[in-house]
Order: sequence, then C-alpha cells, then structure tokens
Amino acid sequence: MKCLIVHNYYQKRGGEDSVFEAERDLLSSAGHDVQDFTIHNDLLTGKSKIKIAAATLWNHDIYQRIRQRCRDFKPDIVHFHNTFPMISPAALYAAKDAGAAVVMSLHNYRLLCPSANLYRNGSICEDCLTRTVKWPSVVHGCYRGSRAETGVIAAMLAVHRMAGSFSGLVDKYVALSEHSRSLFIRGGFSPAEVVVKPNFVSAPPPEAVARRVPFVLFVGRLVPEKGIPTLLRAWSRPTAPDVPLVVVGEGPLASDVAAAGGNVHLLGSKTRPEVYKLMRRASLLICPSEWSEPFGLVIVEAFANALPVLAAGIGAARELIDHGRTGYLFDAADPDMLARAAYYALECPEALGRMGVAAELEYRTKYTPACNLSLLEAIYRDAIDRRVARTPAVATGSVQPHPA
Repeated sequence: MKCLIVHNYYQKRGGEDSVFEAERDLLSSAGHDVQDFTIHNDLLTGKSKIKIAAATLWNHDIYQRIRQRCRDFKPDIVHFHNTFPMISPAALYAAKDAGAAVVMSLHNYRLLCPSANLYRNGSICEDCLTRTVKWPSVVHGCYRGSRAETGVIAAMLAVHRMAGSFSGLVDKYVALSEHSRSLFIRGGFSPAEVVVKPNFVSAPPPEAVARRVPFVLFVGRLVPEKGIPTLLRAWSRPTAPDVPLVVVGEGPLASDVAAAGGNVHLLGSKTRPEVYKLMRRASLLICPSEWSEPFGLVIVEAFANALPVLAAGIGAARELIDHGRTGYLFDAADPDMLARAAYYALECPEALGRMGVAAELEYRTKYTPACNLSLLEAIYRDAIDRRVARTPAVATGSVQPHPA
C-alpha cells in the first residue's frame, strides 16, 4: 500500500512521537511505499496567539500542502497521528479530497477533552466527555490554565464536530485499548469506526546475564497525573520495602523527587537502551498513574524485558496486566496500599521470577512489531473498503476542496 503518515511533533518529545516513528518505520520495512508529512511545534515560537488560534481551527497552508502531497504521491491511506495544533482538521479534508482512506490514531483524549487527559484538580474528570461544546473546560481553563487557550480548542472541537469532520472524514479510528475505545464511544464516536490496536516495542537486545537486583523502577514524566506524589508518600511509609526506588524521567515534580532523599534516587532522563538496561536489572516496575491512560507503553517495555509491573488499577493498565500473573494492581491514589503491595511483591522473589517469564511471553504474544504489523495492515484494508463503500462514483478530480 501507499501510505502517507502525518504527525505534528510536540515541543517536548513524548510517547506519541516515538509511536509515530516506530509505525512509519515498521510499514516501510514491510515493503509498503511510505512517505511522511511532519510539522514541529517549535514553529509556534514567535507566532501571535491570534495566528495560532486561527491555525488551530483551520490551517489553510497545511490543507494546501497535504492536498498537493496527495496529488503527487496518490496514497491509498493517509494515517494521522497528532494534528494538534498546527496541522488542524483541515488536513482531513485534504485527504478526503484526494480520495484516500483516512485513519486516525487516538493517542490521547483531545477529541473529547481540551486538555487531552480527562484529568482535573488531581482526579479523573469527565465533565466534557459527552458535550459537543466543552464549556466546563473553558470555565476551568483546563488547557495550560488559560480560559482563552482552552476556548480556542473547545471552539475547534465544536465547529468540526458539528460540521461532521470527525464523523464523516475518518474511515477508521485506532484506539490503543478497550478502555480508551469505550470512552470515545461514550463521547459519541461510532463503534463501527473505532478499533483497538495496541502500541508495540521492538525486542531488547539479548544479554548473556540479566541478574536481578533488589530495587524498584519508575519511568515516566514527573507530573501529578502520573501518581508521583502518591509514589513519594508510599516510599516514606514504614510499610514500604527497604529497597531503592529509582526514578527515571523529568518534569515539573523533579525537584520533589530529588528532595525526597532516603531510598529515592532521581536519575533524570535516560535513553531507551539505558532504560532497558535498568529494566533488565530491576525487580519491579511501578506505574502509579492516576489518570485514564489510553495505553501504557512503559508497561509493554517492561514486559519485553521480563520485568513484572505493579500498577494502579485504572485506565489501560487493567487490561495490560493480568493480576497475579504478569504483575499486580493496586487502588490508584492510595499510598498505603501501594507501599504494602510493593513490600509483598518483593518478599516473594520466586513469584516475581515467574511473573517475569509470563510478562515476556505476554510481550511476544501481543506486542511485537510482527503482531502489530498484521493488525495495522488489516485496519488499513478495512479503511480502504469503507472509503470505497462511502464514496460516490465521481469523475477523477471532481471533488472540490472544502472551503477554508
């Protein structure tokens, strides 16, 4: 297939950027004819808020550029990863005008929630989930604490929701878990259009020796929704295991982690090979997230390294982890339960060893590149069939661009 993969890079690199690159390279390595179209949010520097707001609603320049790319490349599939804010929904119209099937990955909850995470004031928030106009988010200034900036996103969502941009132009949406899919369906998306395909990771290089050391690992952004305050409180409890808690990541709560002292050690940002080395040595990975994560890539990375996971039983973690077989689940935002669960897990190294074996088998069964390629190709074929069924017979070139 001829695939055009579209992505708006964030200013701070994140998991969505890595997944976009991994899927693009996977398709190319499998023999598909792949091109990408990318833009970086560094281009926002120096732009006025009025221009940014206008581009978020409809970026005419991007519309023209993607339309021209489609004319030149003639893709069978245009797959959108992130379009916020600079690519804008205008790109969906450009892909439709070219006659390509359109697929969009739902890496976050932006189409349901202006802040993209369904999280506010330290807890899950679904006030905007079923609303066409996301007024509660504007009232609370959910995006970057700004009512004005939140209002721009809410307006973009409302205008394009009412115009049918999200229901009429996308042939298949890719949710990363059944949990995420259920939220989008509750938010008004058609069940027939939203399919589940998890993310994947490449297998780590084999090591001659993978000797486990008694320490617990956290890998991720150091932000409240990742459960960092709960994790630090848990490790200050007398019921917590007397082993090091090694924290890999950066973010606004880095100073809190650094100040924790004792058995808490902040390593900062690390490359994936460095993280994998730590995962090969650790006894347990902890994921204390307190928001409804659409997926948990770090959990799959741990599985690939035969590392069991202790996670808050919320969001996609409930699907990824088979409690008692590949790891353990605890109640989110409960530091006492987290401390006790970690202590219990580390008191049974033989059980952790068996869980590590089961976790690696889970990875090889569900989350390898080969498994993911089959799923992605099937989604593309379904999207092409759906587009053919929905497109009236018209003369080539007769589809007119949507008015900007």
